[in-house]
Amino acid sequence: MSKEKYVGEPMKTLKKIHNGTYEMHEAFIRASLKFTKPEFNASVKYGGTNFEYATLAKIQDCILHPLLNEGLYPVHEFYNESGIHWIKTYLRYKNGNTIGNVVLPVTIEGKTMQQVGAQITYLKRYSLSILCNICADSDNDGSEMIGEKLIKQVSKDEANNIKKLIGTDKEAWLMLSKEYGFAKITDITTNKYKEIASALKLLNAKNNATEAKNESL
Repeated sequence: MSKEKYVGEPMKTLKKIHNGTYEMHEAFIRASLKFTKPEFNASVKYGGTNFEYATLAKIQDCILHPLLNEGLYPVHEFYNESGIHWIKTYLRYKNGNTIGNVVLPVTIEGKTMQQVGAQITYLKRYSLSILCNICADSDNDGSEMIGEKLIKQVSKDEANNIKKLIGTDKEAWLMLSKEYGFAKITDITTNKYKEIASALKLLNAKNNATEAKNESL
C-alpha cells in the first residue's frame, strides 16, 4: 500500500464520521428551535409546598415531532451493571450516530411494580428535559423527587431527634450515612427518616443490652 493511500483512507473515514456528527448537531439545533414550552399539567402538594411539573406525555408532545422531523429520536436503554440497575437515555440520529448520554440508577429491590414504574416514568421525563434543555417543572426548593412524589428534607425537630439517637456514637452515623447516601443529618429526606430512626433505636437497644450484660459479669 502506498504512503498516500495508507494515510488517505483513514482520513476519508475520519472525515465521513466528522461530517455525520456535524450534520447530526445541526439537525438537533433545528429541532430545538421548534421545541415548545411544556405545560405544567400536574402537581404534588406536600405540606405547604405545591410543586408543579409537566408529565412525560406533555414533554414528548413538545419535543418528539421536531426531533423526528430532523431524523432524531430518543432512546431509553435499561441494563444491569455490578448488581445495579440503570437507565440510559440518549438521542439517535438517522445515520446511527448518537448525541447526549444521561445515565441514572433505578431502584428495583424492595419496590412494587407500581413504584418501579413511577420511578422509571420520572427518570425518563427528567432525562429528556436534560437532553433537550427543557424546563419541565417548577423549582422544588431543595426537595427531592421520588417517582412523581415530592419528598422534602426532615424538619429541624426530626433532625434533632436523629442527633439525640446518635448521641456520641459517631460510628453509627458514619455507617448509616454511607448506607443511605446522606452527607449530613439535615440531608435526610422524610421518606427515610423513620427507617433511619428505627435503625438507631435498634442499635441503641443492642448496645444497652451488651453494656448491661458486661456489667453483670
